[in-house]
Amino acid sequence: IQTHASENKDEVKLVREIIGINNVEYLHKVGLTGRDVILAHCIWIDDYEMEILHRTGTNVAHCPSANMKLGSGIARVPEMLEKGINVTIGADGAPCNNNLDVFVEMRHASLIQKARLTDPRVLPAREVIRMATVNGAKALGISDIGSIRRGSKADLVLISLRDINVTPFTSLHDPYSTIVYSAKASNVKYTIVDGRIAVAEGRPTIDLRDLVEKVRDIAFKLAEKIVN
Repeated sequence: IQTHASENKDEVKLVREIIGINNVEYLHKVGLTGRDVILAHCIWIDDYEMEILHRTGTNVAHCPSANMKLGSGIARVPEMLEKGINVTIGADGAPCNNNLDVFVEMRHASLIQKARLTDPRVLPAREVIRMATVNGAKALGISDIGSIRRGSKADLVLISLRDINVTPFTSLHDPYSTIVYSAKASNVKYTIVDGRIAVAEGRPTIDLRDLVEKVRDIAFKLAEKIVN
């Protein structure tokens, strides 16, 4: 189960006025918490709601770019992680983000917490990558993805370290920091999904032009339905 929760102040205020309690507290009351639940955002939650998330094993999807674009606020991600809540990284919907780039989300996730808490040590690159991989797999309840180990599916992303924006990269450089703070989607040369090559030499292995035309056709048809 996946739904939004406590994304902005007006939402929280409205729920409290109608129901009499806060969002996460209400979701828990009606049975919508647990290890099979992912709550997006969770920006305006109090300590009691955070305790509910921890106690029930409920997952949180942090969507930093969408939260900034919509002026929703900044989720207390380091505090949630410290409490043992499984927080992963999302991009929200295309209208609320416009990019859907995991590299952008990882960078923003780390930087906004450092600014919020005025501490450059907060939410380091290695933790952010864990949020985007291991924590994401845990949130989905799938044990054989999200990490490189025996028995896991061969899901791999190969990044070029010869591109100008990630140069120089030497044994003195931290690979986690390079990925989070310097890398872009354009640096991805290969992606392998369950052993199948999906991107080769930076290009999708599917017919991208055909895909774009299909998406455009669907988008125009939906727009016509909305207008009419």
